[in-house]
Order: sequence, then structure tokens, then C-alpha cells
Amino acid sequence: MLDCNTYCPESILIESFYTKKDCLGNDFSIGFSNRMRLYGKFELVQINQETKERGESQFVYDRRIREVWRLVLTRPLQQDSFFFQRFTKSVLLGRNITVYLSDRIESGFVYKGSISKNPDSVVQKDWYMSIELEREVCRLNDVC
Repeated sequence: MLDCNTYCPESILIESFYTKKDCLGNDFSIGFSNRMRLYGKFELVQINQETKERGESQFVYDRRIREVWRLVLTRPLQQDSFFFQRFTKSVLLGRNITVYLSDRIESGFVYKGSISKNPDSVVQKDWYMSIELEREVCRLNDVC
């Protein structure tokens, strides 16, 4: 018997949430599922800190710490396929993007930026995508 942990390609389950309709016209008030399982890897690539300072004393009154994660598909999506359209116009544009990995759940992401084709995309219609998702981990200000 084959051990799937050894022989199966790594996959992730990704979903986002809507209150009404998405860009494809799916109505979420009647229970449409916005989940997709894709072959790929999901990893933390960067932690950013943005600060706002006041006056000559350089008093920091607002600090935001954000994580940037990268989702890299290991199996392509065809450009004109239903899955490509659903992923780019429904799942990525929703609120609170959540990624289910084999050992944990990462949530609270928003999609910012663009979708890029990896150099592995040999055939023009196949997209080995690289997508960056961002989430705010902490926000500190002088009010709290």
C-alpha cells in the first residue's frame, strides 16, 4: 500500500468569504461553496513593518506588522478553464482568505497585487501561478 505522505503531491485547500455575490455572479446567501483544492506550496516569505512617527522626537504613534505569504502552484491551471476563472475572480477576491494545510490552518489573508506566471509555464495557456497573500498580524497605536 502506498503512503500518501510520501507519494502524493502537496495540496492546499483555499477559500474566501462573501456576504452577497462574487464577480462570477455566485450568490453566497443560498450556500455556494467558495473552496478549491489546488496542488501547491504555501510559505511565509516576508514580514513588513510600517511605522508612523510624530514630531521631532520621532514618537511612533502607529505601527503595523504584516506577513506576506506566497502560494506557488505545482500543477498548472489552463487560462480559459473554469478553475482558472473561479480561482482568480471568486476565491482570491473574497474576504478573509483561509488556507488549509495538512498540519494547520492559516487565515485572515487578503489578496494584494497581481498574479504572475512562473517561468515553468512552458505552454502559453497553462499557468503555474505565484500569488502573494498578505495579513496584518499586529497593529499598535498610542490609543490602546
